[in-house]
Amino acid sequence: MHNRWLHGWSISLVWLLTGSLLAIAQGTIVSEGVTVVGADAWHIAGYRGAGTRVAIWDAGFAAYELYLGSELPGRARLTTKALGMESTADAPLGISAHGTAVAELVHDFAPEAEFFLLATGESVDYDDVLAELLAWEPDVVLAMVFGGVACFEAGASDYESVLQGLWERGILVVGPAGNDGESHWTGTFVDANGDAFHDFRDYDEEMSIAVYQGDSLHLRLYWDDPCVTGGGYELLLLDRWMSPLASSVVTDEHFPGVASIDLEGLPTGTYFLKIHKEPGAPPAQLSIHWINGRRLEYSVQAGSVGRLLPGSSRYALTVGAINWFTRWLEPYSAQGPTRDGRIKPDLVGPTYVQTALTGPAFELRGRWIGGFDGTSPAAAQVAGVALLVWQRFPDFTRDDVVDYLEVHAADLGASGKDNEYGAGLVTLPPVED
Repeated sequence: MHNRWLHGWSISLVWLLTGSLLAIAQGTIVSEGVTVVGADAWHIAGYRGAGTRVAIWDAGFAAYELYLGSELPGRARLTTKALGMESTADAPLGISAHGTAVAELVHDFAPEAEFFLLATGESVDYDDVLAELLAWEPDVVLAMVFGGVACFEAGASDYESVLQGLWERGILVVGPAGNDGESHWTGTFVDANGDAFHDFRDYDEEMSIAVYQGDSLHLRLYWDDPCVTGGGYELLLLDRWMSPLASSVVTDEHFPGVASIDLEGLPTGTYFLKIHKEPGAPPAQLSIHWINGRRLEYSVQAGSVGRLLPGSSRYALTVGAINWFTRWLEPYSAQGPTRDGRIKPDLVGPTYVQTALTGPAFELRGRWIGGFDGTSPAAAQVAGVALLVWQRFPDFTRDDVVDYLEVHAADLGASGKDNEYGAGLVTLPPVED
């Protein structure tokens, strides 16, 4: 199953249909992140992405035509391609406009770069995706499509093969760490009473989740090695009366060991998750993800990047999210280590930033709402910074660019690279340095 990953953001349709048109008439709307990371000084010095190329791979780019020549490059510097759909603007608006907001942010940082917008549908051949991206010869690929789980030592999954194919050719792949920091649980299977159901805490076999009308329920359960394990555990969803509503299925041809529940339209209320071990299955380290979901009762932030792609990939520079104003790490920002023990994310970038498509963010009673929120905008801005670095240092290799970004990052949290902030907030030094 090829899933779209919305990375924890939303677009107001009222703003999209009215405010966005006004925004174009008012001129360019620039992310607060440009100043936060020091890119404005680089712009003044003449570094605006000229001579660099970025490919953005997303589920779609609805309404992008409205912004050509203003919030996005003009036609001469923007190429589009769709695989598995009729056009880059195809698919429901709330899903496919994500890529447009992402492209806006990259353009804020590198307004003179060339852009390639690649939209892919539900079923797509990953070999075709790789071929299209390589043919365009980008410096940076921004991977915004959710790719299931990584296989690591078991061999690359189909999605991983795309990231690996790009990375091995010296292309910088940037991706969001994911928004499952609070909608994740992990632990070893425990069954004190021998009834084949996991005990989340003491003898508590149910983990509650709060669902609101309009929520999408994309639940994933995987265990030690999902790429070679075809069964062994089952995820169950129950209503407040403990009556079964759904059980997980293992149907994904690309990831045979991932058990999934996908539901829409549940009424507002409290629901419960249970894990059942099938006869003969050995005890295992388990993980539950509610993709872009709400906080789980027994949420575990550490390791929430897990095996999810692109966040856990060794073939991507992955980015977590901090509030651009408070500089606090967002609790949803997925944290490492990866399931094979590597530090992730690699960097963090600003979130709750404004775009013409989403409008600005603001604080209301201690909560930030609006704007473009999630690890997606953070990753988009890191990609834009990378383009500026490559323009200034055209002889840099991909690894040189990564080293430059990490060396100049503003260290946050524990000293050194860590599993919350990575190397720190992406930051550009003064141009004269």
